Amino acid sequence: MQHLRREHTLLANNFTRRKIPTGQNRKSPFVQKFISSSSARGSIKTPNVSKLRLVIGAAATVLGTAIGLTYDSSKFEFHKSPLHPDTFAQFTLVSREAASPTSAIFTLEPTLPEECSKICADAWKKGVWSVQVKQPQLQIARSYTPLPPIQAPEGSGNLRFLVRWEPQGEVSTYLHKLPLGATVELRGPHIEYTVPDDVDDVLFIAGGTGIAPALQVACNLFENRQSPASIPRLRILWANRRRGDSLGGTSDTPPAYSKNPRHWSNFFYSKGQPIKNQDNPGLSRSILVQELEALKERNKGNITIDYFCDEEESYITQDVLKQYLGKPRISRARPTQDYSIGKRLILISGPEGFVHYHAGPKTWVGGQELQGPLGGTLRELDPSDCMIWKL
Repeated sequence: MQHLRREHTLLANNFTRRKIPTGQNRKSPFVQKFISSSSARGSIKTPNVSKLRLVIGAAATVLGTAIGLTYDSSKFEFHKSPLHPDTFAQFTLVSREAASPTSAIFTLEPTLPEECSKICADAWKKGVWSVQVKQPQLQIARSYTPLPPIQAPEGSGNLRFLVRWEPQGEVSTYLHKLPLGATVELRGPHIEYTVPDDVDDVLFIAGGTGIAPALQVACNLFENRQSPASIPRLRILWANRRRGDSLGGTSDTPPAYSKNPRHWSNFFYSKGQPIKNQDNPGLSRSILVQELEALKERNKGNITIDYFCDEEESYITQDVLKQYLGKPRISRARPTQDYSIGKRLILISGPEGFVHYHAGPKTWVGGQELQGPLGGTLRELDPSDCMIWKL
């Protein structure tokens, strides 16, 4: 037994005091060179494992704490941040109401209602603005134009959007499949166009969901201007492919109906995806038509709206535009002022093909989208005395 204990002790001593072999057990010339150089500098020191573990553990604890604090802080700021042009803020989907067989109005509620309401109030005063809606799975975003807060409580900060369900639209499909109560991330506002204060005659040519910025312009002209020098006039031409998009809408001006086989919609229009289970299948007038009629009622004599529908073979043609562009541009001033010639503005909004057809395409220069030269039907009419802007 003593012999075995002695042998065990020797083996243990050998193991704890074992040196790097320098004889026949060397594995490679590289190891031999390393050992030779180490021997020349002195013996190799064995690191203190306990201290090393302590240092690594402390570093990991500090790093983990820093990461945790950073994550919690950013998460808190993200949830509590109001609407901002550079970062996404969280909103809650509180309502979705079918506006037509292919589109719906989404109502989103902010986390900070008062702060968001103040930010949006400044945007409403400027003119046309939009926000970007994020699709988190694909990490892409698309701009949408908020509808005026006609039905939203004052100071709520709620935002409403008209969204058509496009079969190939990643963001629109994502939105239409969200359940109520879902979180939607928005970034904005982004000012698309500032309506000049001295403009008092506006012709808005809208196609499809392009009616949303037309409603923004109406809100700017009649509800957010401070003591305007003259009473503005707004004329809206709203074209849709199907009557369901403007159900119940009656034109104020008899339109110049014309059959046009080369109409823009035959080449550029995208058919929307039908929305099932409409909230109001028996509705005689669509929600947007109701809002447009209410807008006219509040501003009697200052707003006219004409509806055009491809299904009924009524289109916005040159003859139609001549009816508006050929009229005298007389500014109806307030009683204490004289009548004068007012500045005229033409705005075009809608699908890309719709804008191309009436005003020509926009251009890209240096990574920026510019208005580009005037083209389409408006160029042929040569409205040189009008300001024209493509949205």
